[in-house]
Parts: sequence; C-alpha cells; structure tokens
Amino acid sequence: MFADKYTNKKHGHPVGQQLRSLTDLPASGVAGPRLAGPRPASLKSAARHGTSLLEVMIATVCASMLLVPTATMLSDAGRWSSRMEQQHELISLTNSCVAEVEFQIASNFRSGQLQNSFVSRGSPNSRYTAIYRDAVADGGIPNRFMVIQILTWVDVNSNAIWDAGEPKQELATGVARRG
Repeated sequence: MFADKYTNKKHGHPVGQQLRSLTDLPASGVAGPRLAGPRPASLKSAARHGTSLLEVMIATVCASMLLVPTATMLSDAGRWSSRMEQQHELISLTNSCVAEVEFQIASNFRSGQLQNSFVSRGSPNSRYTAIYRDAVADGGIPNRFMVIQILTWVDVNSNAIWDAGEPKQELATGVARRG
C-alpha cells in the first residue's frame, strides 16, 4: 500500500527518487513526471518567471520610501557644505583682519574702529568691523593693553551693516604695548 500510494504508476519509480544524471532531468529543469503531449496553457504561464503589475508597484513604493529621504538628506548635506565653506572663508578673512588691526595699533596705540570690505581679497559681499579699545570697561588697560573685537560677515543685502540672519564670524583678542 505504501509503495502504491507514493509511486509514480506511469514510470514505476518512487516520487522524489534522486536522479542519476542530468539526462534524467526534464527540459524545464524540474524533476517530476513528464506529461505526454503538449503542455496545457495554464502550465505554460505558470512556468514564466515574470513579475506582475502589483509586484512592480510594491517595488516602486519601497524604492521611493528609501529614495525620498535619501534625496532630502543629500540636499541638506549640500546646504551644510556650502555653509561650512562660507564659515571657513569668514574665519580666514577674520584672521587676516587681526594682522591689519595689530599693524594699525602698533603705529599709534590709540583706540579706534576700522570698517571695510574684502573686495580686494576677492570677497565683495564680505565686510568687517574692528573695534579696538584700551578702556577698563572693555577689558583693556589704559596705555598698556588693547582689546580687539572683530566682526566679519557676509553682507547679503549690501547695506554695510550686519543684520540678523547674515552669516558672521566674531573674534576677540588683545595686544599689549611694548616697553
């Protein structure tokens, strides 16, 4: 009974028997009983390995769920990169102002203020204001130590005044008088 139930009666071998060579495989590559005559249309369509429209739509939704946040992240990264480059340029320009202000102070050691742009350095929209004082209220020592405060900014609206929202860099340092 067991042998009858699990035996392919047409070919006389047990179902699931291992094949001895590749010639025992049918043309479809799947081991099993061979059908006599042409294959029915239902088996032909089932043998195809295509995708349905529903599968394509699901794959598209899954891909968009990954691509939309990725595109947003890349856009944000581009903006942050631009801001970082701008901030780096402002830091560089601010450091160059320190040398200019120190030269000004060394010539006469008087309190004062400088305001200018960086057109000559290739940054026409960047400006600076440098205030240098030796007053005790500002942290200086009269005739001995001068406090320097420099504000460098990108003047977006070209009004020569720093406005809230314009990128800026501030630096505070000091210079002691020799002698």
